[in-house]
This record gives sequence, structure tokens and C-alpha cells, in this order.
Amino acid sequence: MAVERLALPCKPSDENQCVTVSLGLASLVPDASAPPEQLIDLADRALYQAKAEGRNRTVCYGSTDEAAD
Repeated sequence: MAVERLALPCKPSDENQCVTVSLGLASLVPDASAPPEQLIDLADRALYQAKAEGRNRTVCYGSTDEAAD
């Protein structure tokens, strides 16, 4: 990712010595009966999955993915 290529220093850790970014993305087909919190919850789950998989990750969930259930 572009952020990693900047090689911005951070506190040394076991894994990385530079700043990285993990993203959780979500998308839903608009539905008047679905609360906005549903989209926020999907994005939150995607972010935590990205973090669990390691640094410098992107995870995307959509309305048809297993996490949407």
C-alpha cells in the first residue's frame, strides 16, 4: 500500500517498524427498512477481520457476504 511505501517510522514492534493501514469496507444495496447501523456494523466487522489477519490489509464485505448475516 502507498502508506507503507512512505516508510513513516513508528514505535518498534515485533512485526513492523513503520506505519501501515488496515481497512474495513462495506457496501449494501439501499433498503428503506435497513437501519444505517447495519452498514456501520458490516464495516466494523470487516475492520476487525483485517486487523486479525495482520497489518496492512483491506477486507470488504457486501450484502451477500457471510458477515452480513
